[in-house]
Amino acid sequence: KQKQMFNPTNILFRSKWFFMLLIAVIFIAGTGLTMYVYSFVKETNLNSLSRGAQTIASSIDASELSTLTGTDADLQNPAYITLKSKLQKIRSVENDVRFVYLTGKTETGEIFFYVDSEDPQSEDYSPPGQTYDEADQSFYDAFSTGEPNITGPATDRWGTWITALAPIIEPTSGAVTATVGLDIDASGHQQYVYTN
Repeated sequence: KQKQMFNPTNILFRSKWFFMLLIAVIFIAGTGLTMYVYSFVKETNLNSLSRGAQTIASSIDASELSTLTGTDADLQNPAYITLKSKLQKIRSVENDVRFVYLTGKTETGEIFFYVDSEDPQSEDYSPPGQTYDEADQSFYDAFSTGEPNITGPATDRWGTWITALAPIIEPTSGAVTATVGLDIDASGHQQYVYTN
């Protein structure tokens, strides 16, 4: 029998393919891990935003809202003044949140602002009763289902936002009287997710 001779080319060929296969496996595993971490951080951040909206909703007495009319008359209403102050304080301590607000729904089905966290001198201020024409289905769902939800990225006249919505429910009737909205800048959220 003829002995097989040592061939350095075969070893080199095999090690080259082995090396390429190893790089491919590392790349695929790294990509998978990156996607998992991205998804986890994104989900954690959105859950935190949703919990924030729900906490605010649970701290608001639905009976306070029953005195609001969704008109300029609310500007002199003690309940409006109290809620305005509360939302402004929340906004001042939540650095990543841009807007905090309460929305209502008219009998004709329009979403409107009861009160927001903006200073009345701000160009982003929404006076009581201002309709929110850009409201997407999630705003309507919050009123119809009574369940908190997250919407966005969605663009409106103020920018592009990810929004957490939490309903305020009147305990006796079980009706949704308003929803709390928390807006965070969509691009800022993406940057946070990528860098954490």
